[in-house]
Amino acid sequence: MRLGLVLSEGREAEMARLAEAHGLFGVLAGSANPLTAVSSAVYASTATDLVRVIARVQLGLEHPVTMAEELGVLDNVNNGRTVILADTGQLDAADAAEEVEVLRAALSNRPLQHDGRKWKVPAGLPANATAPKSIAVTPKPAQLEIPFWLTGARAREANESLRLPVVAREPSSVSNPGAVQPAITQIGGELTQDRERVAAWVAAGVTHLLIELPRDGDDAALMTMISRHLAPEVGSMAFASGSHKHGYLGAVAISDASDALFSSMIAKRGLQLATHGTLRAGDATFHAGWTLHGAGANPTGALRSVMTVIYYADGARVTQPAHDFQEFDRQMWLRVEPGELAASDRNP
Repeated sequence: MRLGLVLSEGREAEMARLAEAHGLFGVLAGSANPLTAVSSAVYASTATDLVRVIARVQLGLEHPVTMAEELGVLDNVNNGRTVILADTGQLDAADAAEEVEVLRAALSNRPLQHDGRKWKVPAGLPANATAPKSIAVTPKPAQLEIPFWLTGARAREANESLRLPVVAREPSSVSNPGAVQPAITQIGGELTQDRERVAAWVAAGVTHLLIELPRDGDDAALMTMISRHLAPEVGSMAFASGSHKHGYLGAVAISDASDALFSSMIAKRGLQLATHGTLRAGDATFHAGWTLHGAGANPTGALRSVMTVIYYADGARVTQPAHDFQEFDRQMWLRVEPGELAASDRNP
């Protein structure tokens, strides 16, 4: 599950930069005021280079082709990072579905011709008898197809014909596990409760969770908490349960090749992976020395700081190093000769 940030009106650029610095996948602009949603998304776009910019647009406020032109500009401003969150607003399900259809067609980089219940494009007015049979929105979006999500009172009804991701507000309302499933939640700034809240969304199958910050909180501190302690993709070590019973499995340097080797070994031997999820300062995990373990890539900008402690029996002696990795450890950590007690100034 990827975490994103809901931007506050008037602070779009500042908060978007903060979200990017902490490695979040995207930001949601336009939640406070649908009339300024696109301009809010532009502010967020010009302040960042990597994050997805989700523009929340309310249907029924302007002609969908006009809206598509504005969104086409936005997608060019952010070089193809736009996601459109279409809010059904005051429309009924049928009108909302048709408006989304027109919007998607207008942004599809193909000529647009639509004759529906509410909208006809081109309008076909008598005064425009010589007008073309189809039109094209300019500028064309940077993306071949802009992702669309739905929200609002009629979103689920409208989606019966659209088949798009619908933003969930409660874990119990998740309806599309296994596919793209966005959601919005609010955190309170209390780590234990917020971790439980995020864990509930993970268990429900949400893929993209947009977080609203408390209004009176310290944004910088809250973002550090999100990126270091709430983001599931940062996580902690994963352990191959029972792998220590298979004995010594070889000396392999940490690399993509070793990851592929041990992943294949885990699959072939039917070992199960276990993890303790996100950890906070002071938490600890324990495992036997021969237990296969590893951590995934860190997609955030935050350093994963840890301390490792290795326990061994009192009276243990240093054996002859069998390869370069053991020799490095002997010189770096043990600092005694083979055959001597494993006790030195670094290991009293």
